[in-house]
Amino acid sequence: MMWSKYGKQEGRQEGKQEGSQQKAREIALNLLREGMTVEAIAHITSLPLETVQQLQQLNIPYS
Repeated sequence: MMWSKYGKQEGRQEGKQEGSQQKAREIALNLLREGMTVEAIAHITSLPLETVQQLQQLNIPYS
């Protein structure tokens, strides 16, 4: 029973982290579309510079 409770808590924490990272990527894409530099976006979103550069390569237009 204790392991089950621990597993649920761990799963929730991982889900929150994944959600935060996804939101940061969405914000980064919006900032890229607005013409902000990758360096500034990495600083603002706390995403690694490489991640922002990869998003820049996708060149996804507004939906």
